[in-house]
Amino acid sequence: MKKLLLLAIILFLGAQHKVFAQDGLSYYVDGENLRRSGQHEKAVMEFTRALQKEPNNYKYLYAKAQSEFQLKRTDAALSTLNNAIKAKDDFAPAYTMMAQIYKSKGDFDRASSYYDQAFKYEDDATRKVSYKLFVMNKYLKDANFEEALVKVKEAKEVAPNNEIVMYHYAKISNKLSRYDDAANAVIAVEEKIKAAKPEISAKYYFELGYAYFHMDQYDKAKLAWEKANYGPFRARLERFSAKYASNVGLAYFKFYENDLAKNYAERAIKIEKDFPSAHVLMVQISKRTSDQSAAISSLENAVASSADPLKKLPLYIQIAELNLAADRLDQAIATSDKALAIKSDDAKSNLNKAIALYRKGMFKETIELVQKALLIRYDGATVAEFNFLLGMAAKKTANTELAKQAFMVSLRSSLKDATEVELKNLKDFKLLEEEELQPNDNTPEPNKDGKGGK
Repeated sequence: MKKLLLLAIILFLGAQHKVFAQDGLSYYVDGENLRRSGQHEKAVMEFTRALQKEPNNYKYLYAKAQSEFQLKRTDAALSTLNNAIKAKDDFAPAYTMMAQIYKSKGDFDRASSYYDQAFKYEDDATRKVSYKLFVMNKYLKDANFEEALVKVKEAKEVAPNNEIVMYHYAKISNKLSRYDDAANAVIAVEEKIKAAKPEISAKYYFELGYAYFHMDQYDKAKLAWEKANYGPFRARLERFSAKYASNVGLAYFKFYENDLAKNYAERAIKIEKDFPSAHVLMVQISKRTSDQSAAISSLENAVASSADPLKKLPLYIQIAELNLAADRLDQAIATSDKALAIKSDDAKSNLNKAIALYRKGMFKETIELVQKALLIRYDGATVAEFNFLLGMAAKKTANTELAKQAFMVSLRSSLKDATEVELKNLKDFKLLEEEELQPNDNTPEPNKDGKGGK
């Protein structure tokens, strides 16, 4: 009987040895203990042994890749993770770690691709959202707002009440002129953010006001912006004031862009019904577009009766301006030439002639005249005016770099507000309302336990 019991024990131990010899669990357990204690070189050796027993075990492969990554063997880690994905193609942590590795290499395109894959198989909603926000930010950095909207919508489907997701949805919708969607997104989470500190809630109310403003709902915009009037948003809000619109209109008026001037004056009045300078500008535009022939004739008679060239100069300037107002551009050029024959460096006459050339569509000639005039030592305000016109003409010839350089000069003048509008249209000027977007922010690290997914 004792012999039979001894035989049974020997057979049992042999069977157990055979089981452990066939799988790599014991090596994997040893490797995990080493990995968790930071002994990654030894851990890799144990995981390698485990994989010799079970070459297609995705958990062993994932664990080995983690230690390889810690040892900065990124290519080896990527190869190991590829094998893990081949073994189990819905294993979310492997995709996440692939994304993290490519992110560490600065390859945000591939990182985004793997976060998109991880999103498909991840069970945890918080992680799913973070993956999509990373991808969204990547597209924002590329200024691909349409694709960024697609990505944030996917996050919104997972977490429709997540205020961070809804903020990004509102911001991107505003960029794409989907103002109704933007407003509704903020309203949907307003209960969550209205009691928050201003440093948190201000950006939501800024987007809400921005949406209302562009839907011409100025009263609603004003109410929203009262809650956004905090910190850096104060400067941004000035760009939506009646004063700002009126300043832009006045700048365009100086350069005889009457339609643009009128549009901005009307906007200022919509924002603030009784804003005085906007009403004054509307009157000036109306006077300018009235019949100027009698005034021109009277001034021409005054020139003819004067023998003193220096007395003729201001009269020629007035006649040129009236011709510009009447859109008699050839006459404006001819009269400016007469003034310049008296005083070749006269700032007003050079500017009037340049404006007339610009209004005729002679942009190359405008640029040449302005660049020649800028060789003369004029005061700062005059230099700014010439540069604003230079920027406008350069923009028309698609010379973006010259336009930008010129506008950066006029940016430091009373033409600042209109210059900002022009630079924004060139998409070369970073207004305060724009945020720096780093596509590698706020994304969770790889799941160190290899959990997640399906």
